[in-house]
Amino acid sequence: MNRNVIVFLLGISLVASSANPGSAQAQTINHRLRFFLPPALTTNLSPAELQSRLVLYVEDLNFIFGKNTLRRFAFDPGRDITITDTPPDIGYYPGDLPETNYEVWAVVNPAGSSYGGYMTYATNGAGVAAGLYWDAVHNRNALTNAGPGDWDLWNYWRQLHNMAHEFGHVFGAGIGEYYSLRNVPDTTGQEPPQNINYTDYGPTTDPYWSQHPDYWHDPMLMWLPSLTWTELTNGVWFANVTAAMINAGFRNGFPLSRYVPDLSATQVRVMADPQTPFTNTPVKVWKIMAHSPFTAQQIFDGSTGSDGRVQFAWSGEPNNDDNLMLIKAWPPAAAPLVKWFSFYDAQEQKMVFGRTNLEVNLLASTAPLLTIQATGNGFVISWPVDAAGFALEATASLSAPDWQAVNQQPTTNGLSQSVTVPRNSTSQLFRLRKR
Repeated sequence: MNRNVIVFLLGISLVASSANPGSAQAQTINHRLRFFLPPALTTNLSPAELQSRLVLYVEDLNFIFGKNTLRRFAFDPGRDITITDTPPDIGYYPGDLPETNYEVWAVVNPAGSSYGGYMTYATNGAGVAAGLYWDAVHNRNALTNAGPGDWDLWNYWRQLHNMAHEFGHVFGAGIGEYYSLRNVPDTTGQEPPQNINYTDYGPTTDPYWSQHPDYWHDPMLMWLPSLTWTELTNGVWFANVTAAMINAGFRNGFPLSRYVPDLSATQVRVMADPQTPFTNTPVKVWKIMAHSPFTAQQIFDGSTGSDGRVQFAWSGEPNNDDNLMLIKAWPPAAAPLVKWFSFYDAQEQKMVFGRTNLEVNLLASTAPLLTIQATGNGFVISWPVDAAGFALEATASLSAPDWQAVNQQPTTNGLSQSVTVPRNSTSQLFRLRKR
């Protein structure tokens, strides 16, 4: 591979067109959705108005889940709304939870603004989004032309976002929480230090989150409170690994082999480039808590063999004690290499790429990184501002590539430069090429 060329393999069509895969419709998995609402939120609404508003809530949930998952919500407004000050019994189910043919509930409380939510289950095995606090049952039709920062739109989106997030958990995705990895310090005491620091909910140069742009629009992580209705509906969908976990629906955590590769034989490969291994290179690996006090426990200390590989056991699990590794390598006559790797990355290797053996690559590449973020009706393609001499190119196919320059003047924020390209139905893939 020419090290002066880096291809952005996450093509826009992969993200956008997978939102409505033709095969998904025939395999749709429906769950009855029930709302449990307090009287305080319904006293000023007629039964017909309450029903029509909640129909739109479900429509919007199905729009989000329908972009790239098989899960849908079946809602009968005549029988699936319960108005009560006494919520149903939740939090206990004997034995393994059912993974097919179960209901999904939203249990709502009144509040001055909308917030909250946690995933649990009911005594009949239903998956429950509980602890939801709503300021009102909103008329979504009145919000479609609302501007950024509109208070009712803010609250409605918060409600929709929190339900999508907790229902994602109901179907087995994001257990341990992606956002637990937003800010994690390097507590190894080993040079070079590298913290995770994701504060801007958007394009970032953070060493971990810059490698995970498809999480930036995922309800399991993101929160975008100041957008128009169009920007919200177009700019939100599940990351590839989230969608894969939602489709699988693993409500019971074990065995891990259902959704991650063999962690007992985890391999790290240290490479000068994709074809050249770094041999006899010291490698250290730590397991780091994704919560205070962020304790680092060293789990490997050794050197690479002739193939640039080391192997060790990682006791990774979907919780905030065991879901994050920090890997450091010190190649001869090269700068140290550092990489964070999460349990969700391992899930992606199994659920998205079908791998049964876990391999983490550390590559000493000087090629700049392309990132992507959905915004409104398009995508923002970004790369470092100091990537001098590189040109952005696009093609509609990798099987018969016809790379053409993207003739758009980049804008810059001082750290990165970017262009915005429109969303359309044709395939688009991007690369940076050294001129």
